[in-house]
Amino acid sequence: MVEIDLLIRNIRSIVNPAADDQVRGNELNSLRISEGGWLGASGERISFVGTGEDFDKECRLSATATVIDGGDFVVMPGFVDPHTHLPFAGTRQGEFREKLQGVSYLEIARRGGGIKGTVRKTRQVRLEDLIQEAEKRLGRMLLSGSTTIEAKSGYGLDRESELKQLETLKVLNSLHPVDIIPTFMGAHEIPPE
Repeated sequence: MVEIDLLIRNIRSIVNPAADDQVRGNELNSLRISEGGWLGASGERISFVGTGEDFDKECRLSATATVIDGGDFVVMPGFVDPHTHLPFAGTRQGEFREKLQGVSYLEIARRGGGIKGTVRKTRQVRLEDLIQEAEKRLGRMLLSGSTTIEAKSGYGLDRESELKQLETLKVLNSLHPVDIIPTFMGAHEIPPE
């Protein structure tokens, strides 16, 4: 029998891909949705998904198990975002509007925008402020379903600023429920100097 540390029973909806193996292409459009299911975890691993009847046959609760009624829950896999730029200062939303109006990236860069504009702002921001800005972005990512992200540096282009971004990722990974896989991307652009 599998020993379960966490049990969520009577889940309103469990949403999974339609196949148990890896899915690609059009298979991603097919979902398997079950109602009233049970989900059990052992440590950090999901060990059981099925009915209450099957749970009783295959599993047992540990002495310290947590049991949750999932009647109001939708349980689904988290999104793993393999390419993010999380720690940076400022935004470039105005540039996006300009691009939609036909302004070229080179023109935006010539006026001090683009990556080098973000580099300038990221170099100037204090570590505490960078952590705070990145934490807000990370919270929005979690609300959108991301549970694991890869996050790059690359908006410093000098030793001190790249380390500041990597420190931001280290701090956030220790504080936030989203798992952060940091990547050093020091050659994102040619430094202004």
